[in-house]
Amino acid sequence: MSVTIEDLQRKRLSAVAEAKAIRDYLETEELTQSELARRLGYSQSALANKLRLLKLPESVQEAVDEGRLSERHARALLKVAEAEQEKVASVILERNYTVRESEEYIASLASRHTLHDRGVSNSVRIGINTMKQAYELCRKSGLDASLQETEYENEIKLVIRFRK
Repeated sequence: MSVTIEDLQRKRLSAVAEAKAIRDYLETEELTQSELARRLGYSQSALANKLRLLKLPESVQEAVDEGRLSERHARALLKVAEAEQEKVASVILERNYTVRESEEYIASLASRHTLHDRGVSNSVRIGINTMKQAYELCRKSGLDASLQETEYENEIKLVIRFRK
């Protein structure tokens, strides 16, 4: 597929198709990311983020191409271990998560792995995850709340604050 800068600027491509076109254009025209970003009116980091979408599994890229996942959903999935990306994407699609819900779900997965990796017992992990889920329910219901987690040598402290 031969793509011109004009094609890229029209923005009629999906995020993944745009990333593929950018990759191809960079290769054929021998430009740096910075040079092409300038020509397209992007920052270099924005262009690099688009290219990172090509690291996602083919099935996730197809979901973006088909409009079932947005570019922001896809970028959130980049935070997930490669081996888990398809599985997490399936959950996001099944549950019809918004981008924010997807990011929260991915963050909750990361915290579960972190707690497990640190040797926290299952019962403590269940308690912490239950508290975090309760916090998220409060936030989703419109309450202005904040959660602070502090880990000490022998304990983990969760503080949930609500604005009056």
